[in-house]
Amino acid sequence: MDGPFFIIVHPMPSDSTDGDTWVLFQICMNALNCRHGQKAAACAAPDGRGNMDRLGDLEIFARVASTGSMSQAARELGLSPPVISKRIKRLEERLGTRLLQRTTRQIVLTDSGRGFQERVVAILGSVDEAE
Repeated sequence: MDGPFFIIVHPMPSDSTDGDTWVLFQICMNALNCRHGQKAAACAAPDGRGNMDRLGDLEIFARVASTGSMSQAARELGLSPPVISKRIKRLEERLGTRLLQRTTRQIVLTDSGRGFQERVVAILGSVDEAE
């Protein structure tokens, strides 16, 4: 395997019962090094999608959370609003929780979404720093 590889550890309250931190850790590790010893680009996630695609889902979520708008996030990322919506829905399904409360006028983070956003921002910051 080619290196370097980084392990990103983010503390989680000991009384937490959610699996978000483990999911984020898996996504990050998969993005850096596939569990089969292949480079991330050559290894598909268990659901058949590439690992970098999963990291992209985190970037999309972070942008939607920071802008409060799927349309604005889509413009900033150069994607269409339906693609943004689909990727957020897929992320929520993978995590088994709703991250955003959507209405016709606004998008608000749920409690799970706020906690997840904090972790995602820290992880993306660590990835940027590592690069």
